[in-house]
Amino acid sequence: MTHQHSSLWADIINSISSGHFSSAVLWGTLVGCFASIVEYNVSAMGTEPYSVRYGILLGGIVAGFLYASSWRDAVKAGGYAGAIPVIVLAPLVYFFLMVELTPTIQVDGGVLLWTIGSSIIIYPATVFIGMILGAIGGFIGYSLASAVSYTPWSV
Repeated sequence: MTHQHSSLWADIINSISSGHFSSAVLWGTLVGCFASIVEYNVSAMGTEPYSVRYGILLGGIVAGFLYASSWRDAVKAGGYAGAIPVIVLAPLVYFFLMVELTPTIQVDGGVLLWTIGSSIIIYPATVFIGMILGAIGGFIGYSLASAVSYTPWSV
C-alpha cells in the first residue's frame, strides 16, 4: 500500500508533464500568480509605483512551454494563464489600495464616480493587457519548447 502523499506527488508530477491544455494553464497561472505577488511586493519596497510586468509574462511562458502542440494553442494557453492571475489578483490589489487610501480621502461624488469608473473601465483593460502579455509569453514558451525539442508526455 502506497502512502497518500506519494500518490499526491505522483499526480502533481503527472499533471505537469501531461501535455493537457488545462494543466498547462493551471501551472502557468500558478507561476504567474506567484511571480506577480513577488514582483508586486518588490516594487512596493522601492520608490517606483506598484507595478507587475514580468510575472504575467513568465506565467504565459510556462503555459506555452508545457502546451507546445502548436503555436496557436500555446498562445491561447498563455493568454489564459496571463488573464487568470489578473482576474484573481487585481481585485485584491484594488481593495488593499482602497483600504489604504480610505482614511485620507473624503468620500464624495467624485470618489464614488472614480471607484465605479475604474471598476468598469480599468479592470477589463487590465485583464486584456494581462491576456496579451500571457499570449506573448505563450509564444515565447512555444519557441523555447521548439528550440529544445520538448514534446509533452502523453498519459
